[in-house]
Amino acid sequence: MIEKESETWPIASLDDVRTGRLPSFGADPGDGVANILLWGDSHSLCVTPAFDLACKQENVTGYLAYHFASPPLINTFFKRDWGLNEQGPAFAEAVLGFVAIHHIKNVVLSAYWSSYQLEGEEPLKNALAATIERLHNMGCKIWVLEDIPNVDMNVPLFLARRHTEALRSDGWHRTVAQHRAQNSVIYTLDQSNLPATFIDLAPPFLDADGISYRCFDKEVSLYRDSHHLKPIAAIKYLTPLIQKDLVSKVKCCLSHE
Repeated sequence: MIEKESETWPIASLDDVRTGRLPSFGADPGDGVANILLWGDSHSLCVTPAFDLACKQENVTGYLAYHFASPPLINTFFKRDWGLNEQGPAFAEAVLGFVAIHHIKNVVLSAYWSSYQLEGEEPLKNALAATIERLHNMGCKIWVLEDIPNVDMNVPLFLARRHTEALRSDGWHRTVAQHRAQNSVIYTLDQSNLPATFIDLAPPFLDADGISYRCFDKEVSLYRDSHHLKPIAAIKYLTPLIQKDLVSKVKCCLSHE
């Protein structure tokens, strides 16, 4: 699935989080200022290459707590193959314990939000709001990443088939309207009074028509499948946004402490 990234940043077990064995990104621990935790599912792993580069440029160290098919939410879980499932709430509490012990001031929540919204808007909305409030009460600054667009088929497979078959590529691009509908819970919470900063990762992928999002560039897929971003795409499209709207602001706050 995402072998290269998971070798660099291994998946965290419940025991790993409880004992503080989380992989780092950005500046080497001890050299940079450790003040970011990126917490989420496999989509958080996919954006880690962009965080890694942005944090290195700002001399900031971050830590990654992720598990496949397991959103960064307290007191709830979504039943998934490969997910934490019933262990989800305990994993979340362990992450909060890591934040408290290591005095992490900035927590970034990242997930394949639209997949969890499919099971109903209220469970996701309530759980994310509760998670944000809990972190806020711990004294954290919370950042929520509004997810990248997904598409309706495996992009690399489509591109490979297009060389041998007459396949159209204009009918399955995700439009802005579709993406916002799929992620309506997150975009609605963005407009609420929750104590969190929301960062939209979709605009860098907007096509020239302003209607849909690109999923490949010069016949090279930006995705591993239909929704996991490739590392090179994360670095190219997301690093400038993450550095400008998140990491540089974290560094600025640290310099005034």
